[in-house]
Amino acid sequence: MPAEISPIPEDRAPKVAPTTLPLFPLGPWLWSSLAVVFWSLLVVTGLGLLFFYQPTPGAARESLVELREATSFDFLRSLHDWASHGLVIAAWLHLMRVFVVGSYRRLFGWTISVLLVALLIAQAWTGFLLPRGDGASAISLTAVYALHVALLPLLTVALVGLWRRRREARRLQPEESP
Repeated sequence: MPAEISPIPEDRAPKVAPTTLPLFPLGPWLWSSLAVVFWSLLVVTGLGLLFFYQPTPGAARESLVELREATSFDFLRSLHDWASHGLVIAAWLHLMRVFVVGSYRRLFGWTISVLLVALLIAQAWTGFLLPRGDGASAISLTAVYALHVALLPLLTVALVGLWRRRREARRLQPEESP
């Protein structure tokens, strides 16, 4: 029969302060800051890719093959692709952090965040379709290209601008006295 283990008397127990791990040890701005870095990287690499990509059914894939084989700029496409994945992941994790800490109660900010994640996923999806555009008609490939290069990025910038303007207006409002 095993011997029973008696509890340590309180006067002999080690004095250890209870610790809690922070929910987000690297700060609340980590994922949004990473999203801004990835977005900036996407803009720079996307501007570089504008010089090479041809959004026509016959030349869509060929322009990317030429980029890979004839020039040393294939890293632009790879960096653009990886930054796209990083942006979607960072934006999604930021949205989840907002949900976990309960900031979704600020309806305006939560709605803007959900719309931004949806726009970023749409941008990633249209970017995924562009190199595979050889089977598409010229009209549909041009439409996807216009969405990816112009309309969706402009909507994203407009939403971020709207969110920042609203946040600054709330920050500058005088405090209500009791």
